[in-house]
Amino acid sequence: MGYALLGHGGLELAAGGYPEGMGVVAIDAGTTLQVYTDSGQSLLMGEDDYELFSKLQAPWAPMDSRNVTYNLELTENADDLELEKNEPGFFNRVLAPHTPLLAGREVPSPALLCTGTPQTCPTDPRMITGQVAGPRAHSCTGILGAYKGELLWVACTVVYTKDKGIESVVDAARGSAPESAVPGTNPDIAAETWYALERDDPDGLEEWFDEQANDVQQTMLTDPHIADWNTNR
Repeated sequence: MGYALLGHGGLELAAGGYPEGMGVVAIDAGTTLQVYTDSGQSLLMGEDDYELFSKLQAPWAPMDSRNVTYNLELTENADDLELEKNEPGFFNRVLAPHTPLLAGREVPSPALLCTGTPQTCPTDPRMITGQVAGPRAHSCTGILGAYKGELLWVACTVVYTKDKGIESVVDAARGSAPESAVPGTNPDIAAETWYALERDDPDGLEEWFDEQANDVQQTMLTDPHIADWNTNR
């Protein structure tokens, strides 16, 4: 059925974060890549979220060979590894029929979507179809080269950078979307994550709200229920 990729995910902008010329890559024909957050967002996942994961609706359609994706990296998530250690077979159960691939276990940490070069792997969907010259499929040792079919990116899509200017651009591009989202919600609508946390993690709701940018908070406060909560806390 495909694979579910688990770990800390993001785009590393520091020198050497990905091969030269491979910051954006195409996706092979017959392969899809489903993400659950928008660019620059964290994915809030706990044991209860994994238990419900197979029943949740993805926020949008998966990317395929008509699309490009940032060359994301996946690194080890100690919480995922500890969860699997305490309950062997946990991820096989909750992510079935997908095969779980944990960074630091089934795949290296870090693991890039693509480890190739412009000479070995496609960066333009038109390469896939042969409309422009270039590789027509990934032949690298990265995730897109090693695993084909349906890929679920059950991880964040944050941007790793120490450049304050780039951070500002990422924040601006997110607009009224929150910094982090819960699976099963629309990542671009902060109020949906707020309501999910109110239901499932009320103890963490205040901290999450206070972490959001002022513009995001103000958008949420147009909701009367959230505004009442904020006034009375």
